[in-house]
Order: sequence, then structure tokens, then C-alpha cells
Amino acid sequence: MPAQIKAFADYEVLTAADVNAYLMNQSVIKVANTTERDSLSTNVKVAYNTTTGDVYVRDGSNVWLTHHASMQTYTPTWTATSTDPTIGNGTRVGRWIQQGNLVTFTATINMGSTTTYGSGLWSIGLPVATANITGFRQTFSAVLEDVSSGRHTGSAYSEPNSTSVTRIIAGAATSGVSNTSPFTWTNTDWISVSGTYMV
Repeated sequence: MPAQIKAFADYEVLTAADVNAYLMNQSVIKVANTTERDSLSTNVKVAYNTTTGDVYVRDGSNVWLTHHASMQTYTPTWTATSTDPTIGNGTRVGRWIQQGNLVTFTATINMGSTTTYGSGLWSIGLPVATANITGFRQTFSAVLEDVSSGRHTGSAYSEPNSTSVTRIIAGAATSGVSNTSPFTWTNTDWISVSGTYMV
């Protein structure tokens, strides 16, 4: 049975076994950043980040799993298979949170008047890489807003161990969303991809 809580009596001797069972083996170590966390002995199983409020717990392989205290921000990349788009005066906005080996995210590209759309099929960046499991693709939902003709819904997927949404599919864009598919993009159009995936 694991050590839990022990009620110590007055003048009772605190043994080495007590220290190890009730103190050392059940400590939460404070760290200021992930560099300090990664320097900890593998005997340390739980750590608390005093800067971010995040909690880290080692899994059975001694890999740190993050539990975010609050929603995080990131700037998603936006690339294409031939020529990458440029955001110009548009915006790239991302939000994400990680709880253990699950990440929930939303990434939105808002087109501006000076945005250029590149050529080829688009990819949008993820906050952290997907799980490295051979043959295991993870899927997401997508919404595409065409200010001239209305809204399109779609889906997307990512390859194993990838830091981006590999392919976005919507409407007639069966091969993937691009600068001209499922419509020709223009100022104030937007695309958003969201979902939960394993890391």
C-alpha cells in the first residue's frame, strides 16, 4: 500500500524511511522553467512551474507530461506546397492548452488587404507535434469564410509526429484547400482549424 499521510506523535523519532516515504518520494519540486525541470533527477515525478503555473508529471517512461494552468497563445505557421502565402496586414491567431498527452487548439488565419495566398495546398501550424505513432493520422474540423458567397465547413488531418495540419479539405476542394480552392480568397476572408489531438 502506498504511503499516504502519517500522524506523528510528540517526541516520535523521524526515521530515514519516514523521510523517504512521506517527504522525498511525495515532493512537488518548484522550477522556474522547463530547463530546470529537465535537469531534475528521474526520481522526481512531479514538478510545478512557478512562472507559468503549469504542472508536470512523468509518465511510465519518465517523459514529462504538461498540464497547463491556463490557455496558451501561439502564432500558427501558414505554408503551401509550392509557394508559401504571406499574411501582410492580416493576422494569424492561435490558442491551445495541454493536459497530459492531449492538446486542444484553435488556429485562425484572417486575410488582410495585403495578404498574398501563395500557390499549392495549404498547411497550418500546430502548437506542438502530434504523437509519433506510425500510420496514425489525427483529424480536425475546419471552417472557411468567403465574404462574397458564405461559409464552408470542412475537415483536416495531420500526419504522425507533425507540427502542422497536413491537409485541409472543404466543399469541392477534395484534394485540399489552396489559394483558389474551394474559392478564390480575398480581403476579410478567414479560415479556422480546431480540434483535440494526442502528443
